[in-house]
Amino acid sequence: MRIKNNFQKYSYALLLILLLFVSNQMQAQGFEPLSKEDSALLYPSKTNFIQRMLSKGIIVLPVAFYSPETKFGAGVAGFYYFRTEKDSITRPSSVNLAAIYTQNGQIIFQIPFNLSFSQNKSLLEGEIGTYRYPFQFFGIGNEGVDLDESEIYEPNIVRVKTIFYKKLKDKVFLGPRLRYEYQDMRPFETGGKLDTQDFIGESGGSMLGLGASFLIDKRNNIFNPTKGSYFNITSYGSIDGFVSDYGMTESVLDVRKYFPAGKTSFATQFYLQYQTGDVPFYLLADLGGYSQMRGFFKGAYRDKVFTTAQAEWRFPLFWRFGAVAFGSVGQVNNNLEINPDYFRFAGGAGIRFLFNEKENINLRIDYARGKNTSGFYFTVGEAF
Repeated sequence: MRIKNNFQKYSYALLLILLLFVSNQMQAQGFEPLSKEDSALLYPSKTNFIQRMLSKGIIVLPVAFYSPETKFGAGVAGFYYFRTEKDSITRPSSVNLAAIYTQNGQIIFQIPFNLSFSQNKSLLEGEIGTYRYPFQFFGIGNEGVDLDESEIYEPNIVRVKTIFYKKLKDKVFLGPRLRYEYQDMRPFETGGKLDTQDFIGESGGSMLGLGASFLIDKRNNIFNPTKGSYFNITSYGSIDGFVSDYGMTESVLDVRKYFPAGKTSFATQFYLQYQTGDVPFYLLADLGGYSQMRGFFKGAYRDKVFTTAQAEWRFPLFWRFGAVAFGSVGQVNNNLEINPDYFRFAGGAGIRFLFNEKENINLRIDYARGKNTSGFYFTVGEAF
């Protein structure tokens, strides 16, 4: 029997209800931060808390769910957007927050961030997080992986990822990259693949990767681009024995292009993740998730190479609502060869709600399907 992503299954219904409530309460003025005087005029005393929160660039939503692995769980999901400079050149910054605790003592605390400074002369992006949460493992590679059969592993994780970019010229950036990952493995399911087979990383350990990243970002908006392009190539390496238990390298190529067509737009992306060395199973390139190959559970297929291409058609509906249709193709492999037998296909559709007109920020709800798999996705901003 397939183990479903119960965290998503039991939280999306509540989040959807909250989204509909927020949409009924919003006003159409753009939600930029206001002075106290303007706020008093625009928001009389009967104004509710949600309106005041949105006017300051903040979204905070409660999350509640139940699954056999976690029992009851609850927490908050937050999104804060702002500008570090009072000008029209410095692009908006954002900080996300997820804080969740379950009846079984499992924890998620995650802060992804994307900051812009001094008319985009410096950019800082990354993630800080700690986790103790059940993940699904289906196997490595393509052979012998059955999406109807998975097992749970539940490590304690500390994760830090960051890139600091300096501007070389207009829309072109270069900077150092750091990634640190520590995983303390708890006992595996008795009789499962992780228990009975040997995999690199089954005892956990740490990995410190140092490298660099090169970026050309010509998008017209970082949250919801409709034209322009994006090119990013990033790489890091770790040395066994130098704060790391594994010697490995990873390189990622991410190329995106956006085509406006009247009130609609088409978005395309090519993504390649390539790894060498002794890569622990929990850091292997994996297929699926919120951004690529939606419809597949993240980690359904994993190996040293992940390649995908996807396209999305974005179009308005009415008022602040819009919709998208998307499709993707991808595969994992242990080398750079493309094997048609390993291609996976996914596609779906979604609804968008423009909660901030000034910064063009959407709330998104997507439903996607792959072969023998499907998923709902709820978050802020577009997939790519």
